[in-house]
Amino acid sequence: MRRLRSLWPGFGSLDWSEITVLRALRTAIGVVVPLLLGVTTGHLEQGAFAALGALSVGFVSFQGVTRTRITAILLASFGMAVSTFIGATTPDSWLPPVIIAVAYIAGLSVALEPRQTVAVAQWPVALLIAVGLPLSVEDAAIRAALVLAGGLFQGLLVTVTWALRRDDPERVALAQTFDELAVYAGQLAGGHTDPPPPTAFPATARLTDPSPLLRGPARANYDRVLARAEHLRAALATAGLQGASPEFLAAAERALRTVARSLAARRPDHRAIRLRELREQTESLPVPVSTWQWTGEAVRHHLKRVAELLAPRAATDPLTQPLPLGHAARHPLRVAIDPAGDVGRHALRLAVTTGLAELLVQATQIFQGRWVVLTVLLVLRPDYQGTLTRGLHRAVGTAVGAGLGLLIATVLPEGYLTVGIAVLACVAAYSVFEANYLVYSCLLTVFITILLGMLGMNPELTAPARIIDTTVGAVIAVLAYVLWPTWHARTAEETFLRLTDTHGEYVVALLHELANPGQVPTAELRSMERLARRARLDAEASADRVAAEPVHHPPLTPSAVDKIVAAATRLAQAELAAHTLIASPMRPDTVAEVGGAVTAAYEELLRTTAELSVTR
Repeated sequence: MRRLRSLWPGFGSLDWSEITVLRALRTAIGVVVPLLLGVTTGHLEQGAFAALGALSVGFVSFQGVTRTRITAILLASFGMAVSTFIGATTPDSWLPPVIIAVAYIAGLSVALEPRQTVAVAQWPVALLIAVGLPLSVEDAAIRAALVLAGGLFQGLLVTVTWALRRDDPERVALAQTFDELAVYAGQLAGGHTDPPPPTAFPATARLTDPSPLLRGPARANYDRVLARAEHLRAALATAGLQGASPEFLAAAERALRTVARSLAARRPDHRAIRLRELREQTESLPVPVSTWQWTGEAVRHHLKRVAELLAPRAATDPLTQPLPLGHAARHPLRVAIDPAGDVGRHALRLAVTTGLAELLVQATQIFQGRWVVLTVLLVLRPDYQGTLTRGLHRAVGTAVGAGLGLLIATVLPEGYLTVGIAVLACVAAYSVFEANYLVYSCLLTVFITILLGMLGMNPELTAPARIIDTTVGAVIAVLAYVLWPTWHARTAEETFLRLTDTHGEYVVALLHELANPGQVPTAELRSMERLARRARLDAEASADRVAAEPVHHPPLTPSAVDKIVAAATRLAQAELAAHTLIASPMRPDTVAEVGGAVTAAYEELLRTTAELSVTR
């Protein structure tokens, strides 16, 4: 059954939690305003190109947090401007090598951070849109400037929202973090003993990239609260594993929810009420004399420190001084260029396929053929499941959207009603961008069809062409992956090597600190813990990717990688216990027991990987 699911991607479900209406309204304003300016000034075409620049950059503005979001917007805006100029001035005979070069760069960008990957992916989009409308050098420069202006306008809207927010986004993210902890404590109270998922807290990304308006002392205090949240997660996991009573875990859940409500409260007097409630709940935590007493006391200790940090004029917390968060493992571009690796092969495949698609378009003179090449660029992914799913969703979504756009353009006369529907489609597309790709493709196509009609392109011609071209491009992308596959099981060894190496360094540091308290800096341990958690997250993603592939390559079969992930999960549980013991002010006679559990769990991980010929 699992194999059948991997062969058929389905249409997916609509994740309502990923729908962001307010953010969609902000990005839609960035698209609509240039259009309105073009209409009111009689320069609709110029306004449309500024709107197209804002449209693509709007999706980029979903990436990052604050400063990183702006850098992604700038990267996309300037890259699109250059691509627009190149596309508008390049003769047809030179298009294939130019498209191949840009596609190769876009393929290599998957080795970068997600925000950078999304930003670079907009470059070939701008290039292909400009290709269909060749211009002189002067006119191409003007059009590139309009695209740049549209992108920068989106950046301006993002910065304006920083000042207009009524809530402190860092405080809200911390509230979400403690809500997650409360949910985890509730799961433990219900009898689950699994370690927490290896994902970062909501506040982690926010505090790594805080708002420029956040003052230094406030940020430092938020860092300390986040550090206590990390310690609480470890202490709760250990308490659940050691058999803490459901009454204690339920009481801890209530206290954590009180912390979240205190952080979410806007008025200082409401926060003070919640803090008094938190102190009472912390003092009354039922921690009897038992084998898990030390973990219960650790939970109580960290909750007390959180209450102190959230109080007005909070004192510094010597245990958790603010520190830079650990860097995620990166794949440098010089490594990604290697054609033997996943990224290198993907970049070559994408470049060759788009180049062949462009030659096919020129040879057949297919109407609006740039949509064929554009679809290949957007659909062809580094993994099999992603390519198959995107191809299906893009083709079906475009067919439905083009049909709806044609119906609207045919039935309704041009006017404010048609423009209003286009604006609603734009807002809705932005809203569901991260929730469902098929619905997003449908709504975006409605907007593009109406927009092209406003520019004088007959919808009765462009809509069918869009459907045919998108279907052809999706088929080419899927066939390219099938004929030139990158089966992850053949190249996943590096992921599992990094898993064992990263956890090995963390285990050594934990054992050294258990034997020699105070020798390993707290900041170093926290950084190692984050890197180890990221390595486990990468291993789980790698296991899912191996399971989704229709072709399995021993020894890294789905069942084999599942064993590695299971061993890593058990090791994470032991590491959490050791870190809890180190962070707790109590040092009972459990050091040898915890240290032995960590050593045994790591040896089990080494044995599991060694059996599969994964380790060195």
